[in-house]
Amino acid sequence: MNMENRKLSCLDSIMQTPITITQNLSIQQVMSKLLEQNISRLVVKESQSSIGIITAKDIGLFLLTDESEKSLDYIPVYDLVNPLISVSRSTNIQEGAQIMTDKRIGCLGITSDDSNLIGIVTKTDLVRYYKHNFSGHNSVKDLMTAFGVFMNSKENLYKIISKMTQEKISRVFFENKEKQLEGILTLKDLFPLAMEKGHLNTLRYNEYPKTSILHMGEGFGQTTLAKDIMNKNVISMDYEDDVTMACSKMIENHISGVGVKIKNKPSGIISKTDVVRSIAKIKD
Repeated sequence: MNMENRKLSCLDSIMQTPITITQNLSIQQVMSKLLEQNISRLVVKESQSSIGIITAKDIGLFLLTDESEKSLDYIPVYDLVNPLISVSRSTNIQEGAQIMTDKRIGCLGITSDDSNLIGIVTKTDLVRYYKHNFSGHNSVKDLMTAFGVFMNSKENLYKIISKMTQEKISRVFFENKEKQLEGILTLKDLFPLAMEKGHLNTLRYNEYPKTSILHMGEGFGQTTLAKDIMNKNVISMDYEDDVTMACSKMIENHISGVGVKIKNKPSGIISKTDVVRSIAKIKD
């Protein structure tokens, strides 16, 4: 069946029950929960009502730019909560993907007929939907995007974070002098470091003025190298492979994207965002 003519289901057919927290938790506690559950977002509730959402990216960007020098144990989660954009359970999947693409968000709240929150749909849910329904429709080369930012794996954490802040990016790739891909570092990968260094009652020993918590602490921003903290297991595939194979790799490995090789040379990335954007173009 042609991809454009396939009948699309409603979002409630792929929604998940959200994992929730209360707004009185600290950033430190939220990071611990995200890592423990291996998830990227939490719905924030007060009593029985949803008041917003907090994501790993929200926290990561906060860690890169916060100048307060407060312990993460004393920074409440409600300082970082964003509104949860919600749609009706009867919204079809293409429409949901279009909303997520247009608003550049990673999930949608799903509401019942009486406007109560009954679930969420994330990029992962849409990637899983694509995997099960669109085998053979696209090759990786059709959806892939060019690599983002490359740095040398011998650069220190201070330079890496400065680059991420400047470019407003959530991942950096590392290569050696032979231009071979060595690793990747994402915002979420920084959580363990932040949790280790960010629990002190005060961080006034910051050696860099007006900088984030991840630059702080007894010079570790200068002495910690990318090669010491990057993820060396960069999952990749060939640009001729089916997109559903990329979907499987992202789901199985709990990652947001996989590297793409052309003639065995790193040449790009295909991400969950690319897959969601493709679903948004489907005609019902």
